Amino acid sequence: MLKKTREILSKLSLRQKAAILTGKDCWSTLEIEEVGLPSVKMSDSPNGIRMPGCDTDVIPSACALASSFSVDTARRAGELLGSEFKNAGLDLILGPAMNLKRSPLCGRNFEYYSEDPHLSGEMAAAFVLGAQEHVGCCVKHFAMNNQETRRMSVDSVADERTMHEMYLSPFRTVVEKASPVSMMSSYNKINGVYASENKDLLVDILRKEWGFKGFVLSDWGAVNDIVASVRARMDLEMPSNPADSEKLVCAVESGELAMRQLDRACADLIDSVLRLCAMRRKKSRVYTLAERKALLCELAADCAVLLKNDGIFPVPKNKKIGVFGFFAKEPLLQGGGSAHVEHEMPVSPLDELKHIYNDVFYCETFGENGKSADFEESLRAADTCDVCLLFCGLPAAYESEGYDRASLALPSEQIEAIEAIAKINPNVAVLLMSGSAVDVSWRDRVKGIFECYMMGSGVGSAVAKLVSGEKSPSGRLAETFPADLRHCSAAPYFGNRGNTAYYGEGIFVGYRYYTAKGIRPAYPFGYGLGYTKFAYEGLEIIGGEKEISISVTLKNTGARDGAEVVQLYASCNDEEIARPVRELKLFDKVFLRAGEMRRLQYSLPLERLKNYDVSQHSFRLYGGKYRFAFCSDCETEIIGGELDVEGDPLHYDRNSIVGELLRTAEGRRIVDEELKPYLCLAIMGTFNADVRIENGKAIGNPMFDNVMRNMPLRALYDLTGGKFTEEMMLRLINKLGRRN
Repeated sequence: MLKKTREILSKLSLRQKAAILTGKDCWSTLEIEEVGLPSVKMSDSPNGIRMPGCDTDVIPSACALASSFSVDTARRAGELLGSEFKNAGLDLILGPAMNLKRSPLCGRNFEYYSEDPHLSGEMAAAFVLGAQEHVGCCVKHFAMNNQETRRMSVDSVADERTMHEMYLSPFRTVVEKASPVSMMSSYNKINGVYASENKDLLVDILRKEWGFKGFVLSDWGAVNDIVASVRARMDLEMPSNPADSEKLVCAVESGELAMRQLDRACADLIDSVLRLCAMRRKKSRVYTLAERKALLCELAADCAVLLKNDGIFPVPKNKKIGVFGFFAKEPLLQGGGSAHVEHEMPVSPLDELKHIYNDVFYCETFGENGKSADFEESLRAADTCDVCLLFCGLPAAYESEGYDRASLALPSEQIEAIEAIAKINPNVAVLLMSGSAVDVSWRDRVKGIFECYMMGSGVGSAVAKLVSGEKSPSGRLAETFPADLRHCSAAPYFGNRGNTAYYGEGIFVGYRYYTAKGIRPAYPFGYGLGYTKFAYEGLEIIGGEKEISISVTLKNTGARDGAEVVQLYASCNDEEIARPVRELKLFDKVFLRAGEMRRLQYSLPLERLKNYDVSQHSFRLYGGKYRFAFCSDCETEIIGGELDVEGDPLHYDRNSIVGELLRTAEGRRIVDEELKPYLCLAIMGTFNADVRIENGKAIGNPMFDNVMRNMPLRALYDLTGGKFTEEMMLRLINKLGRRN
């Protein structure tokens, strides 16, 4: 607690304390002038300023930023937005939103980064670090708010490992790397307890385990019981609710809520308000109009993903271009709901293409509500063009806060246009604008596909430069594009399944499931093409006490300058826990001139290889032979190597199995020298057959070795008729080290 906070808190009455915890209005905290407590202002959204009468730039949405696979891009986007918030007199960005993309149907996926927790956490942390050069960030929605259907009451039910490895992990990264000022508790329940009342989440995990120092505010209207929320250290209810302020007063007076609990929440809030006020006084960069325009174009271009290119891109500038689809004139910049901001319409892709190409023909072809009047004219015109560019995607009403999508399909009139024009002209490319994966079952009918996502105000210039080759595409998919929605691991559980969202797929979200099941998606996680080629060679992997050093030489072997997204995945042969085939552990974006070569060196913390051990309620490193591979996507290895990694010390109890002992040299010695006669007696007594044990392996029927390895220590007492005593077992456990 700051000294100034302590002074302010000592001067507040009970009613004043209760009042500041329930806000001033919809967008401000309450000031108490007589004690020196100022008010701070907050606003949506993570991609622009949502404030009446404020025309703002629109930065790329999180779905697009994640596809850049560049923390520098995310940081610069955060810096720009933070500067605009500060210049508008605001103190706190209600963002970024960073829930995991559990299903491609989630209506709010456009606001979220990825299906991968490492990518999500690193990109969000970079965004927060950039934005907090100017103002504070409120990271949301904590936690497990992965669907819009019944979002205000649904109970997200998941096992402990799934929660920690997948859904809490990105938030932990942001807290530990970027120290956000605030965290927003989500609407939903988590295993039966509302997030805003969840002490395990808000105290034990967020504050004690991760060291969060900011304040927690509720999502708008998310508070179920204000007293229970303050007791669980949810510090600010939004929007303001004077009735709940009175409830807090009554709860303290009746003894239901301790004064120290009220004071603790007040201190969290006051500390953070003072921190935000200090940011106000800090001199910040102000971007000129030219600087903003150039940066928005750079950000947008860095995000686009080239999914297919059968020689159609880049399009030479002497070609006649046919442009079809209303998105070419009115590009999709953002999704709906609290993220939607008022903005000036930027220069469109169509207008920017006209600046580059001398002969450009345009037909609207289809709009947000079906075919346009010039649909038939479009088909006739397509035959006269050298290249046809179809701007397709999801109309604004398809993706929004408040509801989920019903399918992955594009509107039927867009599919009809793609198929009809492709029959007339073989040189067809599609530029998609959407906030998440869409069905691309028509992909074999066209020569090229760009996924542009929601690229923000720089979309027009970025698209034109990518199409013409002035910029080389370098985005990669931060999510899987399924070939069939039924292949999605969450498909049996997601959406309208009553008031319970059952996370039955566990840790196997997105590419983790596809690779484990051998299911080939339309386009895999991490996939993307460019206009040049890269080669990897000279891989070196060196183990260390706290990190693994990995180096490789990267060369641009093509004729164009370009950026490569370096993706390092890890896998392990350990059979102690269920694992994905491989998981992303490190990524980087490296720009090289044509022919340029660079030696890249990375340090991979061993901490990043840890898995959650439910028996210990903590992360631990499982030892084994790990494979580290640089890949072009989650399915395709380029170069890789193996390293034996020593795991964290094992902890044992009476339910530990013999196989766990055999994982260490000391355990194998104990099995061979001390447990061998008792194991033989247990197996012979059970199966009435001779057996011998050599070098930690039961010889004879193959079944015997499996029985021995899976036998808990406590079973030796029963199966030896008490010859292996409880005292002997306890001495053995103490020798090995007791499980905490």
